Amino acid sequence: MQALFIGRFQPFHLGHLQIVKQIIKEQGSIVLAIGSSQESNTQENPFTAEERKEMIEQVLNAEKISYKNYTICFVPDLGKHDRWVEHVIRITGKIDVVYTGSILTKRLFSDKGYKIIDLPRIKDISATIIRERLADDKDITKFVHSKVLEFLKRINAWKRLLL
Repeated sequence: MQALFIGRFQPFHLGHLQIVKQIIKEQGSIVLAIGSSQESNTQENPFTAEERKEMIEQVLNAEKISYKNYTICFVPDLGKHDRWVEHVIRITGKIDVVYTGSILTKRLFSDKGYKIIDLPRIKDISATIIRERLADDKDITKFVHSKVLEFLKRINAWKRLLL
């Protein structure tokens, strides 16, 4: 079974990591689709697709998750909901199940006949909160893996969020 987990990962946090581990345990492998991949250097999307991919790879490597168990791809926004699922599948390849907490993603994929596994929001962890804390120069260590923290420091992520 090929499982899809699509997200903006702005940044990749411990909630995302928990979901990735769950999916690999249940399905054996995962396609991580970096959504809104064309967006960067904004308050909502401060990191480039390549930076998000690097964060994910560093964390999964540190967690000893083999590259054989995951694929990362970039999914730019299309702006047309009626064609979005086909757009995603063209990029990701065949998908059997979609893991998501997004109401829109659930609806769009279920309307096309895909099996959906609903992901509840992980309490107190969200990329929005992390970006706000970064902008306010507050500690984020309880929300992100140490590899993400190192990466964010290296690229001076705080400066991007002080617009």
